[in-house]
Amino acid sequence: MHAWYGTADIGRHTAVLAAVVAAASLAVSAWGTYKTAQVADDQLAQSRASEKAATRHQVSQVTLWPQTIGGQRTYVIANRSLDAAYLYLHVESGPVGNEAAHLVRLGAAPPCTRMELSVRTAHLSVRDPDRERPSTTSFRLLGLIVRDASGKVWEREDTGGLSLLRKVPEVARTEQHHVPFDELTLDSLDQCHSGTS
Repeated sequence: MHAWYGTADIGRHTAVLAAVVAAASLAVSAWGTYKTAQVADDQLAQSRASEKAATRHQVSQVTLWPQTIGGQRTYVIANRSLDAAYLYLHVESGPVGNEAAHLVRLGAAPPCTRMELSVRTAHLSVRDPDRERPSTTSFRLLGLIVRDASGKVWEREDTGGLSLLRKVPEVARTEQHHVPFDELTLDSLDQCHSGTS
């Protein structure tokens, strides 16, 4: 008895079936490879975000804000990290219409410390008394330069933004001014966090 589909058809059907199975297998394999690549991309993006957050961890805990204390305008700097940070105020000062950028060196902010500095003291540290009268001199805070425990240099802008710098900036007048240590008021903070986690 002869089957209704014939012997030659079995070979052709087997070949077609094998091709369909191979194509389906290839499609499943391609889909799996695509999903694996997606997961790898997600993990890489997450790893980069974690690395960036870890890099910014210490400096994100160093903040600056103006406040009136005892009737006097004051810059308050809080280092909530368990690591010291080296600080400069980045200011613009000079005769009105002829201002220049300056760095005011504050020195090392000890771990877990609040520092207070009067705006007047910061202003006087960059003023040239021989050429400038206080009434004709402007003074504006541009930001806080922070060198973290790993040696990276950051600037926290007066708007609160944070950016990584290649080095401490060169300013229009290259001399760096400093505030005498006894002009800074230091207090310890209650809440601090590890800066190099």
